[in-house]
This record gives sequence, structure tokens and C-alpha cells, in this order.
Amino acid sequence: MLSECQFMMCGDGPMMNFLQQEIDSKNLAQRVHIINRIDNAMELYSEIDALVIPSEIEGLPLVLLDQWP
Repeated sequence: MLSECQFMMCGDGPMMNFLQQEIDSKNLAQRVHIINRIDNAMELYSEIDALVIPSEIEGLPLVLLDQWP
């Protein structure tokens, strides 16, 4: 449906291996990229069109307060 889009997942957690297996099993490695560590978040923000924060416990995630320009 979004064949022209590239997706980036940032972070490292207990589901990392599962997510990588799902990406590989669905042949999405060319479109879905996982980055474990970001040294300069501001550079990343300048390159993206949308930011999705799927947190279930943070009402106002720190990524918005600390980093967003």
C-alpha cells in the first residue's frame, strides 16, 4: 500500500529479534530498517517526514520534549 515509503525503527529492546525475523520473513528488509543507537537525533529528525511514538505508558514522550526542534 505504501510501496514508495521507507520505514526506520529506532531502539533496542526485548522484541528486537522477533521484529528482525518478521521483517526478514516478509521480505521487507529493503523498506524497513532498524537502527539500534542514534548519536544525533536532530540529524534524524531533519531527514524524516513522520515520527511515530508507539508508547503505551508515556502520555507525553520525552522524545518530543527533549529533542524535537
